[in-house]
Amino acid sequence: MRKHNLHIGKAGAAILAAAFLFSAAACQTSDSTRQTSAAGSEPAVSETASGTAAETNTPETESQTVPAETGTASEETTDGSTPVSADSLLESNQNTAIRVSITTEQKQYPEDGTPRLETSVDSIRIADSGYDTLQAALNQDSREQAQLTADEAGSLIADPYMEETAETGETAVQDTPLYALSSTVVMKRADDRIFSYLRSSYSYTGGAHPNTYLSGYTFDTASGNQLRLTDIAADYDGLYEYVCSMLETYARNPDYPFFDGYEDTVREVFYGASASDDAENTNPDAATVQWFMDDTGVTILFNAYDLGPYAMGAVAVPVPFAQQSALFIDGLD
Repeated sequence: MRKHNLHIGKAGAAILAAAFLFSAAACQTSDSTRQTSAAGSEPAVSETASGTAAETNTPETESQTVPAETGTASEETTDGSTPVSADSLLESNQNTAIRVSITTEQKQYPEDGTPRLETSVDSIRIADSGYDTLQAALNQDSREQAQLTADEAGSLIADPYMEETAETGETAVQDTPLYALSSTVVMKRADDRIFSYLRSSYSYTGGAHPNTYLSGYTFDTASGNQLRLTDIAADYDGLYEYVCSMLETYARNPDYPFFDGYEDTVREVFYGASASDDAENTNPDAATVQWFMDDTGVTILFNAYDLGPYAMGAVAVPVPFAQQSALFIDGLD
């Protein structure tokens, strides 16, 4: 499974493109905070994610409260027979039981002149008290994402092509940066049992199109431990077989021109070994499959180029609790 950023198709790109219209001034770091709140409760008063701001020495935070919305991804009804759309994948659940604020740190480079690169990294802060262990795990993820983005930004800044365009004044669009990097949080579930979200890692570093890679993060709320798919599956082999059967159904649709031999990729991300390897070499604990959990079930993710060409985008297979409860341990729904 590729570890590089990958694209999720036209619908996803359109949504992500809007996320990169930054309001920060050139060469300045700024934070903005959005929050979710428990359904039926008063929205939390917007506040700075103080831990993040203190660690990064950022200027004063600009905050806003995101109102609760209907029709979010977690409320979407599906029996698993059709893929989840790119639009739905990028919809954040605004009605989580635990209140969550998302702080976005934005930067522009260079310090003087027309910006050539914009970066944006989301951090998660739990607004409710009593979740210190989980918060520590989320802080670690935020630090890792910020470091990855900073490292990639450093490589781009040193790119001779960037220096060349800086000298000529060339940009992709007038007064907009040539390059962009982003790590955006999309909340899926936050309650006393499960805390789950997507990270949408976007990059445009020149070339024909931007790339996006979706990563799923699911934690046990009480312990703060990140969960593997094997931790929540009562029948891991059955879950794998179910996903394979759904993909076979999708493959009959001309909108899903899977690569020949895509089945090997599916097996490899579930077991760490392809179908050509000996059965003894399979190890579910080595799985690299991407997934998240919402209130209705688990969604298995395949990024662009995993199963098919770039134009096909990502493929997501929902596995609903209601119809497939035997595949999962008790207490998840």
